[in-house]
Amino acid sequence: MLPTVDETEDAEASRIHTSGLLRIKMYSASNLLSADSNGLSDPYVKISSAGIEKKTSTKRKTLNPEWHETIELHGTLSNFLQQGLTLKFMDWDLGSRDDPLGTLTVPLERLREQDEEKYVDWPLPTQGTATFDVTWIPHAKPKSMLNKMASSMTTSRE
Repeated sequence: MLPTVDETEDAEASRIHTSGLLRIKMYSASNLLSADSNGLSDPYVKISSAGIEKKTSTKRKTLNPEWHETIELHGTLSNFLQQGLTLKFMDWDLGSRDDPLGTLTVPLERLREQDEEKYVDWPLPTQGTATFDVTWIPHAKPKSMLNKMASSMTTSRE
């Protein structure tokens, strides 16, 4: 039996208000700006959404960093959808302010209906590209899904 329009809307509303993890897998970047006198950079990424900011490790002396790191942000899907995801690519400097290499602002609207979105060679507005995945992992199944499961179990026992 197919779900009704109301059931589909209830499931979406329940999904949006569920708390969970926004998991960002930061794989790599290529052809970043050079910010140091040696023609290279020491890049890292500040990743933020819904008022939470975390960062990757710094990769020394490269314009083509490979991180293969996972960053997790805790919150509700609705907060992440409102804020989107910001990735600030920075060049680490010893003794002075770090230099910006480019900022990506990524809308997360597709996470309303799907759990994962892949970004391959996503262009930075300055120079270079980035490859990363974004995954939504709810802490618990939305109530409407649990109610449906319980209802189907009761029906199957009768």
